[in-house]
Amino acid sequence: MKIENRARTASVIGLIIIAWLVGSSFVETNTRIKTIVKKEKHIIFREKRDDFSEQKLKEYILELNLKYPEVILAQAKLESGNFTSRAFREQNNLFGLHVAKQRPTLAKRGRGKLAHYSSWRDSVVDYAFLVADRMRKLHTREAYFAYLDENYDVAGYSKKLLKFI
Repeated sequence: MKIENRARTASVIGLIIIAWLVGSSFVETNTRIKTIVKKEKHIIFREKRDDFSEQKLKEYILELNLKYPEVILAQAKLESGNFTSRAFREQNNLFGLHVAKQRPTLAKRGRGKLAHYSSWRDSVVDYAFLVADRMRKLHTREAYFAYLDENYDVAGYSKKLLKFI
């Protein structure tokens, strides 16, 4: 199996894992894994052009059944400079994520430490990989804000997020 096909297979497995971790049935509507075709023992992905919009982001966060969708949307706005940052425009990185070393990821190597994604949707799924286990244990929005304040090296991070909610 070619390396590229292994990476794609790993992506599919990763999406299944995140669906299980988040507790979602994970509907594949309008994702880049829209059509899977088996051909000569290889899996081929047909990608549909998927331009970004804030509305599509909101819908995708809800589709993934992530807790506290308004907070995640606020993080995307804050971390991407309201969807104008270079990391977002050139690397599809909505959350300023670094390339993961010890968790499932859809990221490719990026510029510097920042991850590069094939699509903005991959960035959202990668963020879900990052917080999935923690989200299961945080039962209130306030607890999630406390988690973010503890884990982001920015003073008053949750207060900055509230400006976007």
